Amino acid sequence: MRFSTITTLLLSAGFAQALPRDNDKRSKTKGLDWKPCDEELFREPVRKATREPVECATIEVPLDYTHENSKPLDLILIRVKATKPSKGSVLMNPGGPGGSGLDFIAVSGPDFRENQSALGGHYDVISFDPSHSTTNYDLRGVGQTIPFVCNLSTIGQRSLDRRTSGIRGDSFFVNIPQVNLYDFIPAQFESFNQVAEACYEGNKDTGNFLGTAFVARDLLKIVDALDEGGKLRYWGISYGTTLGQTFAAMFPDRIERMVLDGVQAANDYHSGYWVSTTRESDETLTEAFRECIAAGPEKCSLANFKGDATTPQLLTAAFSDSLQELIDNINEEESALIYSTAKRTVMQSLYTPTGMLGLFEFLPFIINRNWTAFAEWAASHNTDLVEGNGLLGISCGDSSFRRDEPEDLYPLFKAQAAQGMFADVFAGVVLNCAVWKFDAAERYEGSFRSIKTSNPIMFVNGLFDPVTPMSGAFEAAIGFPGSRLLVHNGFGHGSMALPSNCTNQAIEKYFVEGTLPEVGAECDPDMSAFDYALSLEAKT
Repeated sequence: MRFSTITTLLLSAGFAQALPRDNDKRSKTKGLDWKPCDEELFREPVRKATREPVECATIEVPLDYTHENSKPLDLILIRVKATKPSKGSVLMNPGGPGGSGLDFIAVSGPDFRENQSALGGHYDVISFDPSHSTTNYDLRGVGQTIPFVCNLSTIGQRSLDRRTSGIRGDSFFVNIPQVNLYDFIPAQFESFNQVAEACYEGNKDTGNFLGTAFVARDLLKIVDALDEGGKLRYWGISYGTTLGQTFAAMFPDRIERMVLDGVQAANDYHSGYWVSTTRESDETLTEAFRECIAAGPEKCSLANFKGDATTPQLLTAAFSDSLQELIDNINEEESALIYSTAKRTVMQSLYTPTGMLGLFEFLPFIINRNWTAFAEWAASHNTDLVEGNGLLGISCGDSSFRRDEPEDLYPLFKAQAAQGMFADVFAGVVLNCAVWKFDAAERYEGSFRSIKTSNPIMFVNGLFDPVTPMSGAFEAAIGFPGSRLLVHNGFGHGSMALPSNCTNQAIEKYFVEGTLPEVGAECDPDMSAFDYALSLEAKT
C-alpha cells in the first residue's frame, strides 16, 4: 500500500533501595502562606478553563533527600478551598506519571470538592506538580522546578511510528492482532539508546532526583506543613495510586485516609515490566461496542453494521481484520504508521465516555479501510497517550530494569503480549527504560505485602478500565490488610470518568467517617457511558 498523503498527515500530527522508614519523625517545615495564584503559572487553555479563584503556596523541600545538606527546592502547591466548614485538606495526584497537579486542581478541583463528587465540600483540595517527577510545570521533572526535557530533534526514529524491519503478525494471538515486537526490536534498539542519551545530556545535573520515593517524601513534608494532625489524607488516581501505595509502604503510620482510584499495581510499575497494564483493554473495547449497540444506530452508526445481527464480537472481528491487513503489509512505512496510530488512538479513546464517542467517529474509517479519512481525523486530534519526556524521566528512573542486548527483551514482550491485545501500544516505555541512563537517587525496593497502615486504605476500580485492570486492583489490595476494594461498574479510567452517586457517597463516607465499603461492594454508574457522553456534548 502506498499512502504518501496519509504518511504526511500522521507524522505532522506528532505521532510520531529505599531509605530507612522514619514514621515517627516529623519533618521540620514551616507553615504555608496561601495567596492567589500567579496566572503565569498556567497555560492559556488552563486559565480559560479555571472556574473560580485558586490559591497557591510554596514549600521548601530538599532537592536530594539522600544528602542531609542538600540544596533546597521550592515546590508550588495549589488548592481550592472547602465550601463548608473545613474538615482539613485532601492531597490529590492526578496520575501520569508526569501529570500536572496545578492544572488538575485549577480546572477540576471544584468537581472533586463539591457534593456531586465525593468530598461533599468538606475539604480543601490540594495538589502539586511532584518536585521529584515531570510536564513543563512544577515538578521534579514536571516543570518549572526541575523541568525534564529531552532534545529529540536529531533522532530520526524514536518510536513505533516509523518504518519497521521484519514485523509480522503473530498467529498465537486472537481477536485483536498484535505485531510481533521482537522482530522490531533489533532494528530499532539503537534509536532507543539515542533517546536515552538525549535525555541524559539534557538533564544530567538533575535527572537522578526524579522518582516516586522522593515524591512520597515531598508528600510527608506537605502533611507536616499543613499541621492537621500529622497524617495524610490522599486521593490518588492512576499513577497516583502507585504513589499512594509507595507512601503507605514507606510511612504506614502516617495515613489518615487514602483513596486509590484506577489502581495501578505498584509492584508491576516499580519492576519496570508493566505486564499488567493492558490486561483488560480488549474487554473495555468490547464494552464500548456493547454501549454502541445499546444506543442504537441513530446515536451510533456502527450499531447497524450488520443490522439486527450486529454484535460486539462482529465489530471486534471487523476491526481485527483491518488491523491484520495492515500487519500483512507492515514492511511498508505507511502500513506500519497507520497500524500504530490506529491501535494507539483506539486505546486512548477508551479512557473516557467522551473519548468513546470519538472512537465511533473514526472507527468506521478503519473498518472500511478508508485510510485517508482516518489519517485526516487523526491529524486533527491529539492522539498521544503519555506525558512525553516526563513519563520516561519518572518511570524509567524508578525502574531497575536494564538490558544491554535486544535479545534479552524477548521474554518480557512475550509476557506482556500474553496479557492483553493492546500490549504493543505501551512497548515504547519499556524499550526506553531498558537502556535508561538515570537511576532515581532513591528507589523503593521493599515489599508491597502485608503492610499494616495506621488507617485502612480504600481502593476503587472501574470494571471497564483500559489501563488499570480490575485484577490488578485486587492484587494491589491484597498487600494492605484491612483495606477494601469498591468495584465501580463503569466505563473509563478512574471512577470519575463515569459518575456514580453510589461510588461518590461511598468515598465521602470513607473520608468523613472512616467507614469502608462492605466486602464485595459494587456501585453502578448513574447512566450509561454513551448517554453520559452525549449529555456532556450537549452542554458544549
